[in-house]
Amino acid sequence: VSTQSTGFFKQTNEQVQQGRMNNSLRVCVIGAGIVGLTSAINSLEKGHSVEIFTETISPNTTTDWSGARIKPTEFTEPAERVRVWTNVSLKKYLELLEKENGTSITPAWSKEYYTTPQPDPSWKDAVQSFRRFTPTELAETPGVVDGWTFKSAVVYPTILLNWLLKRFLDLGGRIQLTKVNSFQEISRDKFDIIVNCSGLGARALVGDSKVFPIKGQLVICWAPWIKDCYYYVKEGCEGEPAYIIPRGDGSVVVGGTRDYHNWDRTIDFDKAKIIFNRNAALWPHLIASAPILGHSIGLRPYRDEIRLELEENERSLPIIHNYGHGGSGVTLAWGCAEEVSQILDSFQNNKKKEDNDNDNDNDNDNDGSFSTIKVIKKDRSKIILCLFLFFFFSLLFSLFFLFILINSLSLSLSLSL
Repeated sequence: VSTQSTGFFKQTNEQVQQGRMNNSLRVCVIGAGIVGLTSAINSLEKGHSVEIFTETISPNTTTDWSGARIKPTEFTEPAERVRVWTNVSLKKYLELLEKENGTSITPAWSKEYYTTPQPDPSWKDAVQSFRRFTPTELAETPGVVDGWTFKSAVVYPTILLNWLLKRFLDLGGRIQLTKVNSFQEISRDKFDIIVNCSGLGARALVGDSKVFPIKGQLVICWAPWIKDCYYYVKEGCEGEPAYIIPRGDGSVVVGGTRDYHNWDRTIDFDKAKIIFNRNAALWPHLIASAPILGHSIGLRPYRDEIRLELEENERSLPIIHNYGHGGSGVTLAWGCAEEVSQILDSFQNNKKKEDNDNDNDNDNDNDGSFSTIKVIKKDRSKIILCLFLFFFFSLLFSLFFLFILINSLSLSLSLSL
């Protein structure tokens, strides 16, 4: 068995298998997007046995169509936990960038432009080389009055997902292409716990009406000269910013749209023209002459607050819910996967404690049985002794009575003669 990677993934397959034999959990992960795969890999790294149940895999997941710029976010709740998840994810992506090949992670400067003055973002200290634009830099983009730049990274989602899937399989993970319609379908005989990373599917699977789609449409262009990310937000723009994100292979995604509660996956070519022209007006030197390669549609799995918690009920196995990441799945995936591992550890410790308590109860029951047996044996010995003495003295009494009877008969006989 060989080590498949270094640095970020520190355990060899042998170490994982050894941990799996040490009272590990049997985990079923639902979903094979970025959130599901990272949760599954992290669980395998902790020594658990993991099988993924998913209706689709790359290149047909929500993650595949995303722009996939890795950056902090402050528009997602719960804010404090999101900051922790973001910091964990950023560190792990940087480590992957330094030590792993084939992940498609590419360093890039992020440049963000605003039409109104902005305070420093809360994540300012979590990124490298953050600085505000100079007046000269702001003047290069029409209508901009504020903005900043910082070091970040981008990924080609499909390449990253395939790298993660290979890593998952190399660690001994298993995958079933199947749709899960109910948690009750997951066998209690095969699994100890479920990790629900079903994304938008959680609306039907869990019955969570707080989950809904935000439709996003992208234009894919060929522009290998673009190395940085550009992001523009205009007040009153109906929540539809302009942005350009390179994918590291020469192509770029040009966006975008935010159509709330829109389930339609049909490409709107009129809207595609608006998206392209909006970006070309802002950065004509970058994108105006770029040939269009295609179009992409995706439904972001939005929820007002990301759900990451353990649910235990009598109807199914215990469930760790991990869904509702909206457009921040790539950014938050590793941080959320780490919290899933922490919940698994806590669940496993509680399970061990319950098992030990049951064993102690059984031992106490056995001790009571043994004591009863000892008492019964002791009482039986007394009974046997009493019976023995009874028969012994009865025999002596009978012999004595027989002796008296014989003597009496002899005496009577002598007198008769």
